[in-house]
Amino acid sequence: MPQLPAYMHLKKEILCAAKIVLPKLHLHNHDKKCQLNLNLNFLWWLVQSNLEDPEWWWAHLNPLSMSTNEMGEGARQDTINDHVLAWNWQKITRFGEFYLSYIQFRSSLLTMFFNAGIFLLSSTGLLKCT
Repeated sequence: MPQLPAYMHLKKEILCAAKIVLPKLHLHNHDKKCQLNLNLNFLWWLVQSNLEDPEWWWAHLNPLSMSTNEMGEGARQDTINDHVLAWNWQKITRFGEFYLSYIQFRSSLLTMFFNAGIFLLSSTGLLKCT
């Protein structure tokens, strides 16, 4: 870290507390020991993450390389920046349709599990409905 400005240096406690993990899609390329020790599923707050967003982003930009390899540095940076901004814009504008279907699906699951729980409790006599 010496090459970074002082305000970007991380405290030793933070570095010692950091945990090395593997993105979920890369996990199966490793042996069982790595899969158990570096698995996101065993860390608090990271179970729903897969850490693959940078991979998807680069896959989106790969076709652009044929055009940008002929450009100067400024034009290349502007073109990549435009594509990244367009990627983010499409992602943000699709949040509504994605989350609506996600909420509807989760709501139907919640109703199904709630009804199954009521049925289970009432059939065992633990829930008395009057």
